[in-house]
Formats: sequence, C-alpha cells, structure tokens
Amino acid sequence: MWRMRHKQNILRQIYPRSRADFDMLYSLIQKWRSDCLKNIKSQLFKSGQRAENYRILEKTVEMFNHIDKHKQAIKSSYRKQRALKFLTLNCKPIQWTGYKGKVEMITMKIQKAREFKGFYNALNNRNVSSEERIKLLIMLKKLLESHNCIEAFDLISLLDQEIALLNRRIEDLSLDYLNERIKRCSSLARRNIAHIDYDSYMFILNCVRAEEKRRNSTSVLAFMMQEHDIYHLVNHIWHGRSAVSKINDLFVLRLVRYQKDVEWAPWNCILLTEDEADVHYHIHDLATIYSKHLISQINWKHQIAKNYFKYVRIQHFYPFLHLYE
Repeated sequence: MWRMRHKQNILRQIYPRSRADFDMLYSLIQKWRSDCLKNIKSQLFKSGQRAENYRILEKTVEMFNHIDKHKQAIKSSYRKQRALKFLTLNCKPIQWTGYKGKVEMITMKIQKAREFKGFYNALNNRNVSSEERIKLLIMLKKLLESHNCIEAFDLISLLDQEIALLNRRIEDLSLDYLNERIKRCSSLARRNIAHIDYDSYMFILNCVRAEEKRRNSTSVLAFMMQEHDIYHLVNHIWHGRSAVSKINDLFVLRLVRYQKDVEWAPWNCILLTEDEADVHYHIHDLATIYSKHLISQINWKHQIAKNYFKYVRIQHFYPFLHLYE
C-alpha cells in the first residue's frame, strides 16, 4: 500500500493538477532550499556563502517560475472547461413530456446563450485571417455596448487592444493572453505563504476515522479534527517519529488508540508504524511491554494534547455550550 502511495506521489510531482499537488511542490522546494542553506553554512566561509546563497536564490526563483507557468496553464485549461460547460448547459432546450409526447421549448434566454456560445467558439478558433478576426471582434464589441457593467467595459477595452494590434499586423495574440494581465497578480499572492503538504496528514486522519468506524465508536472527535490538527499532533507533539522505533517516514506512520478500549482522541493516541500498531493492539497490559520512561513520556504528550486541543474537548463534552453564550 505504501509503495502505491509513493508511486502516486511521484506522479503528482511530475504531473501536478490540484492545489494540493502544487503545495507539495512548493513544500519540496522550500525543504530543498533550507537543506542547501544549512549545508552551505556548515561548509563554507562568509564570502563563499554569499555566492552560493545567490546561486540558490536564482535556482529557487527559476523553479517557482516554472511551477507558476504550469499552474497558469492548468488554471487556463480549467477556466475554458468551466466556461464551455456553462454555455453548453444554458444552450440546452427546456424539455418535458406532454400528452403528445416529448416537448421542447427554446426561450429567448437559450437563444442568447447559443449566440454567446457561437462567439465563444469563434474566438477560440485561431485559424482565421486578421480581417475575419477583426470583424468578429467588432461584432462582439457592438453586442457588449448595450451592457452597462464593469465586466463589459473591461472586455470592450481588451477587444479594442486586440483590434488595434491586428490592424498593425501584429498577429499570434490571443484575447486570453490580454485578459491574463488583469488577473495575474492574484496568483502570486500565495508565494510568500508557507506551503505545507497536508496530503500525508489527511491520509493519517482518514485511517483514524476508518478505524473508529470499524470499532463502531460513537465519538465524533475523529471527525471534528482537520488535517492541520493532525499536522500539529504528529509534528509538534509526537515530533514526527514513532514513539517506539523513532521511524519518521510519514508513509508508514499511524495515529492509533493508546488505550485500545477507549475512543480515539488527541489525548488517547500514539504515533506508531503500521506494523507496530498491529502489535500494540495485541498488548493486554501496556506496562508489561513499555518501559516506565516511555509511558511517562506518552502521558506527558497526552497532557500537552489536552491543553492544546482545549476547544475540541469543550465541544466534545459540552456540544451545546455555544447556545448559552
């Protein structure tokens, strides 16, 4: 199972499609940069560090730009798919079954949608001459002049720009490219935010939920927790390592019940590998297997979890408390 997840992760890194995939790539770049800076600091003097820091910065920017370019292409593809789906849906005639059989009705709204879909298809067709393209843009501009809204004004401005460029015989330009200039800034806002790859933590959480369901647990704690809660629990309380073997491979780590007959909670769990978890569930008396020092450490971590997840505890034991606030 873990081999399949490793394979899927590699494919996600090579062919990213979702926000989680891109967050994974950003996280990998940040880790690579951090590791490089640590190595440089330990191996080189100040003068050498400056030169290497500059090289790493250039490489980091290059990787970010490459990812952003691919991200914009994916976003553009999704936008086109959504627009086409929306137009196609609104072009469908209204249908119902009457006493004479199936009946269809095409309203003015449907006719207008079909007109816009025709324009959309024509705008996406680049295999036309400059003259034909200009005629199409002028027709669309006249259609939009009756609309008194910011979106229409912006689109008319873009149409004017493309018409002017085509009149100057500057070809191979698309309306999508011009439109991207308006929307480009929003995609850069996340670059300075720390990107955390939550995929492994979501998998661990799903394993917890599946186990609680299997045990017919009536507790909702496992379903109140979110992936960022599991991230904190794994990394800041259990320090990202198995409590027994100190293995830190997220692909094999699981958060299982500590007291197996008590419902799962942040203060009744232990971070172990899959194999260790199987053995753990077969132990009848933990004190006969785990050392006093280990049990003391586990109890301390449970106390930290209780303090950190105070809100979860209050909501669990007093679910209607907020009604009296």
